[in-house]
Amino acid sequence: MTSESYVIERKAIDISGRLGSLYDASYDRLTNNYSIEASNVQILNEPSICRIFSGDQSIDLITYLREMDINDDLRQSILLRMVNPSGVSSLVNHNQPIHANIRFLYYSYRSKEEELNFTAGKLDQIIRLPSSTRATHMITKIIWGIEILCIIPISNNHSMKTIDNLLETIFNRLQNSRGNIHLTNIEKRQIDELINVTIYSSETCIDNPNTSLLVVLNKLNDWQKYTNFHHPLIYTMHSLRWLNNNDQFPVTYNLTDQIRYDVEQIQTFIIPIDTSIKDVQQLLEKIPETFSDPTLNQQWTHYKEEFSTLLETYENCRKCLRKTLSDIRQNACKSIQINKIISDPRYSSLKTNFKDFYQQIHRWFSKMMLIEQLINDQIQYVNILDIIPHEHSFMTMEDIDAILKCSLTNKHSSVILWYSSDHLKRRKPDKWKEIYQRLIIEKQKTTQETSCIYVDFSPCNKKLQDFNVVQLPIELTSKLRRDHPKERPLPSASSPTLHRSTKQRSLVSSLPSERKSSSVTEINVLLMGETGVGKSTFINAFVNYLMFDTLEHAEQHEPIVLIPVSFLITTGDQFDECTIKFGDVDSNENYEHQGQSVTQQCKSYVFNLNERLLLRLIDTP
Repeated sequence: MTSESYVIERKAIDISGRLGSLYDASYDRLTNNYSIEASNVQILNEPSICRIFSGDQSIDLITYLREMDINDDLRQSILLRMVNPSGVSSLVNHNQPIHANIRFLYYSYRSKEEELNFTAGKLDQIIRLPSSTRATHMITKIIWGIEILCIIPISNNHSMKTIDNLLETIFNRLQNSRGNIHLTNIEKRQIDELINVTIYSSETCIDNPNTSLLVVLNKLNDWQKYTNFHHPLIYTMHSLRWLNNNDQFPVTYNLTDQIRYDVEQIQTFIIPIDTSIKDVQQLLEKIPETFSDPTLNQQWTHYKEEFSTLLETYENCRKCLRKTLSDIRQNACKSIQINKIISDPRYSSLKTNFKDFYQQIHRWFSKMMLIEQLINDQIQYVNILDIIPHEHSFMTMEDIDAILKCSLTNKHSSVILWYSSDHLKRRKPDKWKEIYQRLIIEKQKTTQETSCIYVDFSPCNKKLQDFNVVQLPIELTSKLRRDHPKERPLPSASSPTLHRSTKQRSLVSSLPSERKSSSVTEINVLLMGETGVGKSTFINAFVNYLMFDTLEHAEQHEPIVLIPVSFLITTGDQFDECTIKFGDVDSNENYEHQGQSVTQQCKSYVFNLNERLLLRLIDTP
């Protein structure tokens, strides 16, 4: 069954319309502002319209517009931003959460009705229309008045029953009153105690949405009495095609039930995306423009660019939907085109993409706040992946612990390592805060220089079972530097980042490993040569090559000595001999028998170059 009418009615979102103004119903907007003197003006004495309804977190803001008599077609236009919301429809831009403790108070006062008398086919006797126009209808009747929407949160400090009773009292007086609304002192005090109330109305009455409810109620009598506050509330419009009896004007609505069903799919598609965008925007407002850490600044720039790209794609989708909806309303295309747009691969993933982006930015925001907090309290942040990449996930926790102790030591100060993760922080917040405070106090009380390092295990495959605080005194620091580099040479700790640098290399040699994947390629290299040719020195050089990106980088750090070495060199004009020694005593390296091999037995050194390539260098006597 089709619904066809020459007359349509719309809530006045744009209040500049007057009798004779032209309206494009396909886009729900005024196109030509004419003003013709009314043929009939009727003062309305009907009761005011007043409604109270509660908030519901599961309902989108666009749905509440039904309570204010905004019909389905106009709501669709507002949803797609074909119409700029104003007055009470500005509710759709409300940026605070709606929940069960929210109350809506809607009030509408209708003062007069003005109307044009006309005869179909003789419109040119009243107005000369432009030769070309997108308009489909002309305003032939306007209801004037005022309307107000109050959004009232009930805080935990107030009794919900008390506030509901108060609003019920206000409701009864508003509905039956055409003059002053008498409020008792107790009621005034209760109203004045309501906080974070938001008021939406036309600018003729309210230009500040933070106006208090008590001020609104006190001014209501003046707004009713003086017509300069009144504005169009409802437009009644006739089709230009019918008014002119001319088929050259755009066709009017002819929407079947199936078409309306297809059009409703726009709302199902748009609302979840708009909700995610609003959530992201509220989160972004909390994030500062710059950070003390350069890496955070880079990541923040990246996220803003990613969000901008998503918004651009979404806007392209909405443009397509706006054009299609307008064409459908003019019977210029089939409603199945809507399904084609929202199932387009470019747009069908938008809902998931925005939701995933929100979760991603929310995690990043939490981590960013943590890093900034640590920096402010002079605690260094280290991501475990900056020290031990994913490809070394076969390590045991004992291996990881040894490597961290070796890599994060400082010969100039004692070191406190705090092993933590997001999971543990959420699961044991009280213990996390206790450790944090203890570290701050200990750092303040100590007489020697102490470095505190927060090691974040969140992205590590090996999950921490509990927090762990490791203290490394200066003397232990020196010992670790002597004991571990020959077994576990690793990069020194880099500046705090959330992601491992692509430039950073890591290797693990002579580590007890668990079963490796069969997809890993192993290359065995047997080093052979006469005594003293430098086989062991070559292995040491190879380790340092992997560890340091540049020669300058290597010069700024102590050399890594995997195998103890000792050799003679001559210096100066007199060719004085000097013995160069690196590394600690090793039972497999014997320097006592000159002319014989220092290396006593074959020994292999394993280097995990990447996830698929393992290199084994075999040193020989």
